Amino acid sequence: MLFFICLHLYLFIKSKTIKDDFISLIPLFIGTYYYMSMAAIAPFAIFLVFVSIYKRSSLTQKKYLIGPSIFIGSLFLYIFITKFGIIDPRSRGLDLAIWNDVNVTADANKYRGLARLSERSIFSFNTDTEKIGNKLVFNYPISTINVFVNNYLSFFSPDFLFLKGDTILRHSTSMVGQFFPFLLPFMVIGAFIFFKNADKKLRSIFLVWILVSPIPAALTKDGANYLLRVITLMPFLTYFSGLGLVESISWFKNKILRIVYIAILFFVGIYSTYYFYFGYFHVYPALAAQSYEYGFKEISDFQTSNSGKMLIVWEDKYPTYQRVFVTKKKLTPRTRLMK
Repeated sequence: MLFFICLHLYLFIKSKTIKDDFISLIPLFIGTYYYMSMAAIAPFAIFLVFVSIYKRSSLTQKKYLIGPSIFIGSLFLYIFITKFGIIDPRSRGLDLAIWNDVNVTADANKYRGLARLSERSIFSFNTDTEKIGNKLVFNYPISTINVFVNNYLSFFSPDFLFLKGDTILRHSTSMVGQFFPFLLPFMVIGAFIFFKNADKKLRSIFLVWILVSPIPAALTKDGANYLLRVITLMPFLTYFSGLGLVESISWFKNKILRIVYIAILFFVGIYSTYYFYFGYFHVYPALAAQSYEYGFKEISDFQTSNSGKMLIVWEDKYPTYQRVFVTKKKLTPRTRLMK
């Protein structure tokens, strides 16, 4: 999925003609098909492409763009409806939405109860807090917005990016963030250099994708720091880190100092990698054992020792969901079972 998203970005950034812009939508369509979070990101990406197409078009060409625009929009909308079920209240996407989470008002309920114990003031309009104040401040819409903002900002926090990473231990060791801590200054330097020197189109692409990428994760009740729904953010931050790192090397004009600096970076990088793998192989298995409560090992062992049988795992209320373990043994084909 990420390959097709990056391919779209590469083609769109390098595009010189209207035809190139349209071609860049092909990998975007494929990436969207295989990555549900793109249901929230794709509209912004498509908008960027059509802004570019509109700017390149003459008045005559703009008239002929209406048909292709409607067709492409309908194609993406068809995926959103049929594959992602964005209008089906029983779909997984809407089931995970924060506005359907019973716990979205948990903090508001707590604060509302504490407010009832307080004395009247001008801020409660000199009446009981439950009559006006609580309803204005601690209500469902405001609670939903607060959860969204908290989730959204968590993906730009040092904890997520450099210290702990995803709080779900199936996705992270919880001992290292998504980037090694020593990359923090280089990421900042790289971002500064990029937005200072890049052309308007490139700045717009990066800025929109960086700001939009956390939205799918922020809208779901899995909460803050959920890596799998914000994976499209990582290539941009990785680019900033690499740009800052390379640029910092050019600061040293003296050959000896440059070699020493590169050697230090190399040592820090090697040590950071060793730190991660030591924790991964010697700490993570015990630390994350509880996060694999579903018995994946037992399922895998069953599949290995029973190669002639297909094991279907029914999970919660998604009856068509299957986990298939690929082993070296040849599995007998089975007709897919449906509930």
